[in-house]
Amino acid sequence: MSRSPGRLARESHEWASKSPGWIDFAFLGNGLLTGSNRISEIINARAKKASSGVNYDSESSGGRERPDGTVLKWVVSSPGSGVRGALPFFCGDVTTREWRVDTSCSLALCFDRPAFQVPEGSPSYIEHPSTTKGISHLLVLTSPEKFLSLTQQLATVIGTSSISSTDTETTWQLEAVHNKEGPKLILRTAVTESERGFVQEIGTGIFEVAFSTRGKEGRAVTPYGRLVWLAE
Repeated sequence: MSRSPGRLARESHEWASKSPGWIDFAFLGNGLLTGSNRISEIINARAKKASSGVNYDSESSGGRERPDGTVLKWVVSSPGSGVRGALPFFCGDVTTREWRVDTSCSLALCFDRPAFQVPEGSPSYIEHPSTTKGISHLLVLTSPEKFLSLTQQLATVIGTSSISSTDTETTWQLEAVHNKEGPKLILRTAVTESERGFVQEIGTGIFEVAFSTRGKEGRAVTPYGRLVWLAE
């Protein structure tokens, strides 16, 4: 039986063969498809200088059409094969970013639905009952054998010095689009039995995502990773 072009595209995507869980993460790109200021050019130049072995592929175009007919366009910068999920990809908007990620509208103005379908005075759709405000940190686990090289590679990609570093853990402070202080990216070797099992089965990847909240504290352990809520 023949398969549709759409299905073939889905099955050939690098995400298709990933195990369930946190499979990838992205930074905001600059939307440039050509020129010396492309994300790939910037990172690869740093990598050459630092001899870190990082290589980002040339940018590719992406986009979609919203139900209201608005066409969204973006540019993706991806690390080379084999390190996706350990190193971030970049997605930079070509069209107005608010068309794709609107953090200001209320429910009555979002999701391309008529205003009368939602009660007036509804909260912003980015508000959540858990009081989550954003990402607090990402924890990427790796093996002791890969820790040093991956530390050097992430430093190349991020482009700033870490805020703390030991023989088993390195932390970077990231920037955020709206918040004064962005999330932290933590690279650490596996310590607990569950963490070692994760690295043995999945390899290097995101094990924990922590959310900053307005008061909620807690954590949830799943077969695919860990969720944490941290009160600010």
